[in-house]
Amino acid sequence: TDWVALTVGDGCTIAGAVKGLEEACRAGLIPRVPRVLGVQAEGAAPLVEAANSGRPWQPGPAETLADSISVGHARNPHKALDAVKRAKGAWVAVSDEAILSAIATTGVLSGVFAEPAAAAATAGVRRARELGLIDQVPPAVSALKRAGVRDHERVRRGEAVDRPPRPVRLDAVELVEHGQ
Repeated sequence: TDWVALTVGDGCTIAGAVKGLEEACRAGLIPRVPRVLGVQAEGAAPLVEAANSGRPWQPGPAETLADSISVGHARNPHKALDAVKRAKGAWVAVSDEAILSAIATTGVLSGVFAEPAAAAATAGVRRARELGLIDQVPPAVSALKRAGVRDHERVRRGEAVDRPPRPVRLDAVELVEHGQ
């Protein structure tokens, strides 16, 4: 995998994930550390703003339907920013509309019903490809941290699943079980 996309609220998860990838590489478990894409919702994107503007991190607003990444004052902003930089990664912000669309896309492609904050990773990969940050061909993995049943009311109100069904292509999805 060339890229791993992770959603970011406080910054703890992405900093820990990069540390884990670095340790896995040093232990010879993976050939190299993949590039890491930090994804925040547009309404709560102070780390994206800092990374992409070159200005120091500042707290910002936190208004998004993706409640578990709706963080305007991150607890570990510097660790998160440094981790993505070490992983030669990038940062993107995605709209709530893109997140709702990604819930449906994730479900169709993988059979996984992702909560909004988890689906933001998939929306982030799409956005990064639109911006030319990630090539269309190399694989990218969206790390889905929570299932949608946790937040089904928000999804229902956003009508994220109001789309014609498409067949699931399991050949396009690599399922990795926890602990494997």
